[in-house]
Amino acid sequence: MSRSTILARSPARRPALSSSWIRWGGAAIAAALLAAPDARAGDPPNLVAKTISGPGQVEVDSKVLATVRIENLGGPLVGDYTAHVVLSQDLTIDLNDPIVATIEDDFIGPQSVLCTIPETLPDVKHVWGLVIEPAAGEVELSDNWGVGQFVDVIFVDLELEDPTPIEAFVRTTEDLLEPIPVRLVNVGTPESIVVFSTTLLSPAPWLEIDPPNSFAVGGQPGNDIFLQFDHSALATGTYSTTIRFQNIYHEADFVDLDVQLTVGPAFFVPGHRIYGQISHEGDIDELEFDAIEGMKLRLKIHNSTGTLSTKVTILDTEGKVELTKTFKHSKDDVKKTLKMKSSGRKLMRIESAKGYGQYAIKTQRKLPKQGKSHVVKLNGLGQNETYEAEVLLLPGAKLDFGADPNAKFTGQLELGLQGPAGQVYDMSGLSVDPQGGKSIEGLEFDDTMGSFRILVSGFGGGKKEKVKLRILPWQPGPAKGKIYLD
Repeated sequence: MSRSTILARSPARRPALSSSWIRWGGAAIAAALLAAPDARAGDPPNLVAKTISGPGQVEVDSKVLATVRIENLGGPLVGDYTAHVVLSQDLTIDLNDPIVATIEDDFIGPQSVLCTIPETLPDVKHVWGLVIEPAAGEVELSDNWGVGQFVDVIFVDLELEDPTPIEAFVRTTEDLLEPIPVRLVNVGTPESIVVFSTTLLSPAPWLEIDPPNSFAVGGQPGNDIFLQFDHSALATGTYSTTIRFQNIYHEADFVDLDVQLTVGPAFFVPGHRIYGQISHEGDIDELEFDAIEGMKLRLKIHNSTGTLSTKVTILDTEGKVELTKTFKHSKDDVKKTLKMKSSGRKLMRIESAKGYGQYAIKTQRKLPKQGKSHVVKLNGLGQNETYEAEVLLLPGAKLDFGADPNAKFTGQLELGLQGPAGQVYDMSGLSVDPQGGKSIEGLEFDDTMGSFRILVSGFGGGKKEKVKLRILPWQPGPAKGKIYLD
């Protein structure tokens, strides 16, 4: 019996006539079940691929229905036959073509078959084809294949035009943010259409998506989806969710976008892109960030809309101005570098130097030497001397460090670590290698930032003593994301 997926065919399998046979052509088809009407006893079967048809357009990695009609113009069929539905790029229909469905049955007549379109099928024009393998005793094989109509094979692939996570900031007393556009594109076959839905992977009553469903056409600009944030019922804090954009016909075709809303002071990490506008006199945007002394904050500001020339001021935690730079209105990006004078939490104030309009700021950083991995070579320190090496760390940093003495080292090497406020860290986790070197890995610093001191002591006093000090800080960031201000 059948091992294919057959969705519709004549309800009877033997030549007994009933009203249902009228749908498929009456007695002629009924007689063809076992043999042709004029077949003689002992004649071999003669299977004919009478018709094959299917949709005029199919998508790779999908399932579609095709209709086939197989007739027997010879003697009785003994056992099952095997037939294959194929998609061919030419009119030569054979088993070298990709097989999309297989029928193993003894049924003669029309039937519908569920076909699986391979993911690897080229997105070009094909034709439907039907190939019947020789049945038991069959001699005449010239009609064991058939060709159907042309079919366009397409593929769709849903993508975000910009997959960067979105971070929005708003103060509790401010108006709602302007809707933020997100664009979905179809990078599949030109003119193919993907219809997609949107789903929040975690509850977010503060976020509205408009429209919730849309489409994208291959080879054309995508359609914008707008994200509307409503912080009116939110307390100060950070809220996040993930939006899933999913092809409604293929669950495996989806893209996710992380979205975060912070109510309260805005905060950025160099690497973020910042979008805002200065629309009236006295309008000011402020963001906090963490810095270490000597860090260079690189800003690339785009002021092409309106007449805005942007003024950027860096202040310390006490409100003291450390740096001020003006970025003139220009159709091109204006780049400037601000070198931090001290370590700690900073405030970046954005306001108008002249005019009004929208701005876009791309932030980057360059860490000083003491904030990056480096090696210090120590030569012949005295017995009672302690070497101090500075390392500058941002909050959330991790620190690995170690010291390797040479063969002439006669003392007892000791390592220590002192924090910005003079706090001493436990070095009981030090590992010791057979050559007398010592190291520690994975020290974590959640909130503390600034200058740390690595202490090296225990020298024997010999002039040929040498120690190689390895300092490997792992700083957080740089960030990837977009920040939208009100």
